[in-house]
Amino acid sequence: MRFTASPDDFLRGSLAEVGWHPAVIEDAEAKLSKGGVNPQTGIEKEQVNMMVVKFKITAGPSKGVTIFRNFPENFPTLMIDMLEKGFGTVIDKKKGFDADLTAEKLKGKTLDIHVIRGKWAGKDKNEIDGYRSYTGKE
Repeated sequence: MRFTASPDDFLRGSLAEVGWHPAVIEDAEAKLSKGGVNPQTGIEKEQVNMMVVKFKITAGPSKGVTIFRNFPENFPTLMIDMLEKGFGTVIDKKKGFDADLTAEKLKGKTLDIHVIRGKWAGKDKNEIDGYRSYTGKE
């Protein structure tokens, strides 16, 4: 059996430096979340529709690192934060918001993401906690 690895394969699972990074939405996919018991809280989770977005850092020492972010349909403010701060979408919160966001509409969009360190199953992982309009700078 032959095993080969691309440069992107070596970056998979790598930790990005904490801070702001220019990024592109490399991929997005609508999925149904897993139901069942949350292993961290022990609470039963319902299945919900979500958009799984793959961000790829485009410059700096963490260039090439990818970070996945889930945007569940039942927590729309997560997506709205990205739309407002990352893409400059004007949203009147007094009127509400309704949009059909597809993977095709998100792919290729650029913005800056703020990376922090999170944990999952006792291991460090990348998390995104903020967005701003694309600057192209590290």
